[in-house]
Amino acid sequence: MKKLFLSLVAVLMAATATFAQNTLVATLTHGENVTMYYGTYALRDAYNAAESGDVINLSAGGFQAVDIKKGITLRGTGVNETLPTSIVNGFSVSIPADDANRFTMEGIIGTSINLYGTSENPYILKCRFSNANIYNKVKNAMFVNCKVTSGGYVTDNSTAQFVNCYVNSFYNNNSS
Repeated sequence: MKKLFLSLVAVLMAATATFAQNTLVATLTHGENVTMYYGTYALRDAYNAAESGDVINLSAGGFQAVDIKKGITLRGTGVNETLPTSIVNGFSVSIPADDANRFTMEGIIGTSINLYGTSENPYILKCRFSNANIYNKVKNAMFVNCKVTSGGYVTDNSTAQFVNCYVNSFYNNNSS
């Protein structure tokens, strides 16, 4: 009986560990409150509940994209991890001029990121994208230790810096 019980406990622990590795989790931190969202749309659900200045941490796995219109911080597990965080499909970031918080992103793989509008000081750290595009007078976009495999585009009097980054091809039109 004791062997059967121990075997059952071992199987239960293994199943729990396997489930935990495959579960997509977005953790929203708002002040002292922490809320967890689960599944493919966990990023969207956490974003919808977030306010400017909040932090969303993402587990490993592929999350459905959501367009960002709040100055939030978005963190993944890292692009060089065995199980990285990725955002499936391209997304845009357009933070209104009256939002005092900036958009920050770290450790995430994405198809493409498009920065628009009056966003100021967006900070992208240790991320990997196929495309990184900056449009419509975005000010002081900063990409640090990032990899852009297909290309980047900066236009419309935007300003951007790519520090210690790999960019396969880069197009610059009326930009600095």
